[in-house]
Amino acid sequence: APRDEEVLKQTYTNDGIQVDNIYFDNTVSLNVRTDEKKIYGDAIKKLLYAKAIPSSFLSQAVFVDLDYNKADKEGLHFNAVFAIPDEKLSYIVDTVITPTGKVVLKQEE
Repeated sequence: APRDEEVLKQTYTNDGIQVDNIYFDNTVSLNVRTDEKKIYGDAIKKLLYAKAIPSSFLSQAVFVDLDYNKADKEGLHFNAVFAIPDEKLSYIVDTVITPTGKVVLKQEE
């Protein structure tokens, strides 16, 4: 796997021994079409979210999932979920594919 798809998480045992765990990010291939017209088609990767999520979190997090949420006048909304392995904290970013094929990121409130 390419290096940018690996996430290293360091943990320590009760004896103070460092254990390195490597996790791999998901990449989602997203294609949006209307009739025969292609609106959007690309691989969605964690790097796309670098401006929407603090780098200190994103560097330790994995791209967990991209779930369809809803469609409205803004476009198609997908929830991009990022989490640090074995921890409860996660970020959800509203990923909107506009009718013109633009990607707009919105941090969930």
